[in-house]
Amino acid sequence: MTNETLRQSLISQIDAFCEREGISPTAFGIAAVGNKHFVFRLRENKVTSRNMEEAEMYMRRYRDRKIVV
Repeated sequence: MTNETLRQSLISQIDAFCEREGISPTAFGIAAVGNKHFVFRLRENKVTSRNMEEAEMYMRRYRDRKIVV
């Protein structure tokens, strides 16, 4: 997969996550990576791969926590 494909996939995952959980992209960015502009910057291709990985890990941990509880 190319970096662009990964970025687009992550954007789709985040959009679905926010809709499912009823949170804004701003709230997601704060919770996932500590940056309220994260999703906007991701759409503009101005984030690091580390931040992208942190966002993916946040969604995974969130999902796993919901399954356990």
